[in-house]
Amino acid sequence: MDIEVRLFTEAVSAKALDLSNETQKQFKALFKKPNYFVFRGSFMIVKVSRSRKPFWGVGKKYIDYVSPDGSYFVVLLINEREGYVFQKADVVKAINNKGWRVANDKDYKVNVPIPSQFKFSSKKDFMKIVGPDNL
Repeated sequence: MDIEVRLFTEAVSAKALDLSNETQKQFKALFKKPNYFVFRGSFMIVKVSRSRKPFWGVGKKYIDYVSPDGSYFVVLLINEREGYVFQKADVVKAINNKGWRVANDKDYKVNVPIPSQFKFSSKKDFMKIVGPDNL
């Protein structure tokens, strides 16, 4: 696991997938890297960019897999403290509006600039965007 992903998920108390949960076990079997977590009872996909001008690839098959099952989060990290967070409705809107386009490798490509309402620079900012914990 990337160090930025580990530090971020620890800071926000996201948990590793529970392999005793059949849905989460199936989810884990799909992925190459351990960038998938549970946050407030929802799946959370966390990606990190290594580029000077940040961009991310988010697998279409992963979005397709989690979309029917309820809420989820996609977190695009610049480093362990800052990045962008999207909830399901935000992802669906970005895909429908062609802001996230599928490339030949079947990943949605997400490039900056990204609207500022999704940006966080601290745990406090992140928690403000995702809203209160009602679970």
